Amino acid sequence: MKKRTKRKTVDRDNAINTFMSKPEIFADLFNAYVYDGRQVIRPENLEPADRLLSEVIGNAKGQAKLTRYRDVFKVYRDKHAAYILLGIEDQMAIHYAMPLRNMIYDALSLLARMRQKSAKHIALKDLKNSDEYLSRFSKTDYLEPVITIVVYYGRAPWDGPLSLHDMIRFPDEALKRFMPDYFINLVVPARISDEMLSKLSTELCEVFGCIRSADNKDEFDAYIIQRPQCKEMSYEAVQAINACTHANIQIEKTGEKVNMCQAIIDMKKEAFDDGFQKGEESGFQKGEESGFQKGEESGFQKALKENIVMRQHAYDDGFLKGEESHISKMALRMLDVKYDMQEISKLMGLSVQEIEKIIQAQQGKLLPESAICTAGA
Repeated sequence: MKKRTKRKTVDRDNAINTFMSKPEIFADLFNAYVYDGRQVIRPENLEPADRLLSEVIGNAKGQAKLTRYRDVFKVYRDKHAAYILLGIEDQMAIHYAMPLRNMIYDALSLLARMRQKSAKHIALKDLKNSDEYLSRFSKTDYLEPVITIVVYYGRAPWDGPLSLHDMIRFPDEALKRFMPDYFINLVVPARISDEMLSKLSTELCEVFGCIRSADNKDEFDAYIIQRPQCKEMSYEAVQAINACTHANIQIEKTGEKVNMCQAIIDMKKEAFDDGFQKGEESGFQKGEESGFQKGEESGFQKALKENIVMRQHAYDDGFLKGEESHISKMALRMLDVKYDMQEISKLMGLSVQEIEKIIQAQQGKLLPESAICTAGA
């Protein structure tokens, strides 16, 4: 008997965050969605940023500490001294307060940058007037952009809010003009278009493609087997696919690349072999049971003919054996193998009432000879 492979479980959040943290994957997502596929964000110019966002809010009379963790957060710097804060929030489920949540993340990131600049001014003592000193921010200072992309990996359509205004019930429409809105940048791999997939230049394309086709196993397997890129996938990419699709593709981290096509073929073969083995065992058992049952049924038919003749002879001879009657035993045996009374009545020539009397006798009552004798009348 072939030993079955033990399936390993995947830490979904960790698998997805690890994959999306890879510089080339991170850059690819932003280039596709922000720059329409142009290679603007270079992986080599990305640096990890502190995922912990913590600020003390208030004054001497009362303070509160606000702490948040970002899923993936990086700083982009290029030769032109551009500085951009880029974040990815990975969602397995719909978050019905996502706009507010993201707004807090981005506001905390901006506040942290302002604090850094303020600390530098205080150290240099270069603030020029009371207004700048009050602000702890000079007239010529500026903050860098913070861009966050939300990637929702769920199968159900996103029915949550896409902006802060979607979360607020305004008494009248006029108020909307005076309250700034805040939109989320939402990416849904399960519903990604072919056009958007074509803008991805790394294995993120294959990961999103697998997620999109995950609802149909044949389509999912075909997508992997037919794409040459799937012959050289990173371990992290396959783990991300497993986390998002429950495909449970079995791989070992033995090298830099994984042949997903071969992994799928091997899984299909294992499933076939396992199914064949189970089918063989089940078929043998069912065949054995079926053969036994059919043999019994065949025996019944043969015995039935013999007993009809025997009954006729016995009737003609004027005797039948009551409780020991072969007819009653056969009727009971037929009931045991799920014949119904009508079938037994038709096959054995007994009335339903006669069969009921046989059953009663079996349950502890003496079978009256008349119950059997009348069968031959």
